[in-house]
Amino acid sequence: MLEAMTNSFSSAKDNNPIVGDVTYYGVLNDIIELVYAVDRKVVLFHCDWISNGSRKKQDENGFTLLNFEGLNPHNDPFILACQAQQVFYVADRVDKGWKVVIKTTPRDSYDMNEQTCLENVETHLQSDTSTGPQLDDNMNIELVRRGLNGTVVDKNTLVFDGDEDLFEAAS
Repeated sequence: MLEAMTNSFSSAKDNNPIVGDVTYYGVLNDIIELVYAVDRKVVLFHCDWISNGSRKKQDENGFTLLNFEGLNPHNDPFILACQAQQVFYVADRVDKGWKVVIKTTPRDSYDMNEQTCLENVETHLQSDTSTGPQLDDNMNIELVRRGLNGTVVDKNTLVFDGDEDLFEAAS
């Protein structure tokens, strides 16, 4: 599902479009990851979209129903992964061939504002900095950061409070 700010015209001669959010529903076909230099990447979803005309309706309870029969390829099948919202479709028992849209919030998902997502994409596409891994004189990746004091941890030191046996406490 994708919500997008869209201009709507009542006819071809309409000079006063109405700007508003339009919800598009679709089926995910493929996930494409474009990888650029220095660990820059953009994830795209390739979808088949339902037209907002006769294949979409609302029932008397306010649920959105969609008809997926005979999907046509769209001119704009790709969206950024960060623009998508997860939904699933449940078969309607009353209207055969129609599916009810159920919006979900995926587990471990955080609302990371679409503007932030789009700013990151512009950075990925326009960035020409090379801030990759640091290489030494032999072209090997350095695994230690220079200029920082390290912390030494003695592996034989164990701090334990209590009279319990360690193995019994862990189980």
